[in-house]
Amino acid sequence: MGGEFGQFIEWRFYESLEWFLLKYPMHDALKTYVKDLNRFYRYNSELYELDHKMEGFEWIDASNAHQSVFSFIRRNKKGDF
Repeated sequence: MGGEFGQFIEWRFYESLEWFLLKYPMHDALKTYVKDLNRFYRYNSELYELDHKMEGFEWIDASNAHQSVFSFIRRNKKGDF
């Protein structure tokens, strides 16, 4: 809906996306970045395979309020993380 290339206005069902923005380097770079992120997600099954199961998730540190950080491990069906 335009977010993947940095469209300025909110998507409207009655108008086309602002594809002309891709001729600007920053918008094209954002499109490439989102494409690379999607590829990374697809090739790293630990990010999605066990989303709905407890075995796919493990807390490392959930109580670091002092630094406002929490960390966890995601696992795939083979147990890889």
